[in-house]
Amino acid sequence: MQVFSVLSSESRRKMLEKILSSEQKCSSLEECFNLDISTISRHLHALEKANLIVIEKQGKYIKLKTKNKSKVMKFLALAKELEDSK
Repeated sequence: MQVFSVLSSESRRKMLEKILSSEQKCSSLEECFNLDISTISRHLHALEKANLIVIEKQGKYIKLKTKNKSKVMKFLALAKELEDSK
């Protein structure tokens, strides 16, 4: 999956920004974005497939972190710039 295709979703960009700011648990995103877990899961798997985040299962929790912080920051900046130029 192409990175900019994945980042064309505002919800995914916001989730990625949240994960970028600090390691998150899947449940915290559910509370933060007021979306059901299946929708969040679909977005997270798209971000993982684009190599932007790492999903780690630790016991009963699912932890989320960025794969390469500087690369993710650059992609987010470019995606926002592209969105603003529409």
